[in-house]
Amino acid sequence: MNKILRYSFVALLAMMFGNAMATDVTDELTRATFGVEGTQYKNVSGKTATSTAVYAANMAGGNDAIQLRSKDNSGIITTTSGGRIKSVKVEWNSNTDGSRVLDVYGKTTAYEATSDLYSSSTQGTKIASFTKSDGTKTETISGDYQFIAFRSNSGAMYISKITVVWEPASTLENANLSFSEESVTVRLGKPFTAPTLVNEKSAPVVYSSSNDEVAEVNAETGAVTLKAGGETTITAAVPEGNTSFYGQASYLLKVIEIPTVNTFPFSETFANTFGKFLVEDVSLGDGLSYVWAKNSGYVKASGYANNAAHAAESWLVSPLFDLTNASAPNMLFEYAVNYFASVDAAKQNASVWVREGDEGEWTKLEIAYPEELSWTFISSGSVDLSAYVGKTIQIGFKYMSTDENAGTWEIKNFKVIDGQDAELEFSKDKVSIVLGTENPEYPTLTNPHNLTVVYSSSNTDAAEIDAETGAITLKADGKTTIKATFAGNDEYLAGEASYELTVIDESIKGRKGNPYTVTEIQALEENAYPTDKVWVIGYIAGCAANGGVISKDDPVNSNILLTATATFDETDVLLPVAIPNNASRTAINIKDNPTNVGKEVKVYGKVQKYFGVNGVKEVTSHEFTGNSVDIVVTGITNINAAKAENAVRYNLAGQKVNAGYKGVVIMNGKKMLNK
Repeated sequence: MNKILRYSFVALLAMMFGNAMATDVTDELTRATFGVEGTQYKNVSGKTATSTAVYAANMAGGNDAIQLRSKDNSGIITTTSGGRIKSVKVEWNSNTDGSRVLDVYGKTTAYEATSDLYSSSTQGTKIASFTKSDGTKTETISGDYQFIAFRSNSGAMYISKITVVWEPASTLENANLSFSEESVTVRLGKPFTAPTLVNEKSAPVVYSSSNDEVAEVNAETGAVTLKAGGETTITAAVPEGNTSFYGQASYLLKVIEIPTVNTFPFSETFANTFGKFLVEDVSLGDGLSYVWAKNSGYVKASGYANNAAHAAESWLVSPLFDLTNASAPNMLFEYAVNYFASVDAAKQNASVWVREGDEGEWTKLEIAYPEELSWTFISSGSVDLSAYVGKTIQIGFKYMSTDENAGTWEIKNFKVIDGQDAELEFSKDKVSIVLGTENPEYPTLTNPHNLTVVYSSSNTDAAEIDAETGAITLKADGKTTIKATFAGNDEYLAGEASYELTVIDESIKGRKGNPYTVTEIQALEENAYPTDKVWVIGYIAGCAANGGVISKDDPVNSNILLTATATFDETDVLLPVAIPNNASRTAINIKDNPTNVGKEVKVYGKVQKYFGVNGVKEVTSHEFTGNSVDIVVTGITNINAAKAENAVRYNLAGQKVNAGYKGVVIMNGKKMLNK
């Protein structure tokens, strides 16, 4: 009996001292731990530090640090446990961008390869995240995790040291909790049945919500109460301190709140936003992650991705429109369709629907379609919704594509109005009229409902307009916005239409009616160049080849030379004109049009230095006057010869004059007064 007691006492002491000696173990992981050098990524395995943990990695050793990236299976895993993970500390290398984030994952089963980190089913539970901008930081890990892994959340990063503290593994039994679904989407105000918790060992659990503003959960029963739109994580966990089990499970709950609109007009421009509209993907083909996308001035739907068409059906669904108090509701929007197999295909695959409430049957609405596919936005026309007065409805934009064809649908300026749209529209957005033009043609106003409009001009110095008749009086050079405005009434909504009117005074120097001469351009000082493009007139004398050498016999098509006179020699002034590759080059260059030599032409461009002398560049327009001369070249071989010192004088018309000429003359490329 005493022998048995002595044996039991010794066993008890062994257990007591054994537990006392079971202390924490720290692993300090550095580049040297893994034996990797340089910036070439490598797979390594079987690496150990102090604990019994065995590590594997896909990494590089740039900047003498642990170098990770967020692709190609890069990361660090444990294939053998070192106990239970107690804490993690990360010390960053200074070469890492401040926005980089290192995610830490934990599991109760071993990792097999770093590729496990790139699948939601094998990466485990995210137990910590470290951001470079936060500096060195230590995170205490809750939960009973025996295996740890690390991966970059985005981009390349460099880590000087990772410290993992292990404590003795728990003797508790894993409850192996799980939910029947990992993610659930539900609409606010609709019945909701929470995913079923699988708890085969009947372990005690406590439920919690990560965002009580979105949804609350009963801690004992798991019953969920939806509160608002958003996302929350519902977790069921064995409470800390339980002496038999450990473990937890969770699911992501997405709550969609569909707003109700009862004040009209309602408008959504779709400029970089879906606004109150929701995207509902019915089906997305392989290789397609989305259909609807935001753009700077519209939203776009397309099943084309990675240089291929993909089968898809996706809806852009409006908020609920409460038409209880509406009298004459209408809907309209602007859109463009392109890349569909045909206009008929666009009618089938880019369509608009309406339903009562948010669960009724969809009914197709008729809208106006274009005659041909293009990127030009057109109006849908007013779509009558009066059949739904007194009801609550939703509008749905339905997009469809196939693996053979995926068109593009762009939508902007959506409206629901209580009353008809005025539908005012001018025939043109912009027009230019020369001051003094007889019977000028102005854009016409489309006013299909014969509404009373008021006309206005934003700049009465340029043009005045009669407020009632719309009759315009041109006043002076300048720009103005001509607007027709309807104030609105009981049947039609207020509306307006406008266009930009540019009034051109041709008498202003540099305009087509009063162009600069060659002599006038050559006389300009560089600081006196016109800031805008101007018209310049002269005779085509030839072109400038390499180095500014004048040539008629071996021409190029990139420039011409203009002269003020038919005969010129080394004392004359030549004006080089650069011709961009446009319609003007096609028409006026002398390589392709040798008979242009001698013709008088006006060119519209920017006065700049060209071949070292005053010239004209950026030509965008031209006009032959119908005049021509026979060009005679005597003794001049280079444009720059025109700058040589000489005593030849010209009047402002470009004619040679003698020394006794009185008035303003041009000599050596400069204006001067000869008294």
